[in-house]
Amino acid sequence: VEHSLRRCKTCRHMWIDPLPNQAFLDFLYRQGSNSVIGVGWESLDRPSLTLPEQRVLAAEQTSKPGRYFELGVGKGLLFEHFRSLGWECSGVEPGDWGAGIPGVVRSLSDVPEGPADVIVAVDVLEHVSDPIAMLKALRLLAGPRTRLYAAFPNSQSLRFMIQKEKWRMVRPLRMSRVPWNFSSGPMIIRLRSRSHHDGRH
Repeated sequence: VEHSLRRCKTCRHMWIDPLPNQAFLDFLYRQGSNSVIGVGWESLDRPSLTLPEQRVLAAEQTSKPGRYFELGVGKGLLFEHFRSLGWECSGVEPGDWGAGIPGVVRSLSDVPEGPADVIVAVDVLEHVSDPIAMLKALRLLAGPRTRLYAAFPNSQSLRFMIQKEKWRMVRPLRMSRVPWNFSSGPMIIRLRSRSHHDGRH
């Protein structure tokens, strides 16, 4: 299958075309396909926290424990950090590697009701077919003072400006852990507006 890298002239958002639907992406995650996770990632017993995950922990280190929700728990390293600090944790992970983690389910529809104080979606939004729809779904889990942390590839980054299509984040379906969406500054503003997340979330 041939894939093209497309860019919106208005907001500079980029995406890989053709874009798989969410049902197919969920299937790939359930299968542990190397099209959506890194080659060899499953064999790592204790992967280290990524820089965005470290920043989430640092930002919340003085917060009173409350309700924590994570989209894309993975092997649960950040998730377990928050649990150890006394937070009430829930999360979604479609892959089998999250099946044994208490509080983790496979679908947003199975998440317990009630607003979360902290919502985390690190390296997740670029892997869904419709980031705006996903953010709208997360908004339903948020309260008036919820803090949302998200990280995703930046199509306006210096690395992409220099490397273009050779950027390591731009990979075909046959390669590992494919991001399908690459956001820009204007697109982030659009995502916030269209998903009804204001500056406090």
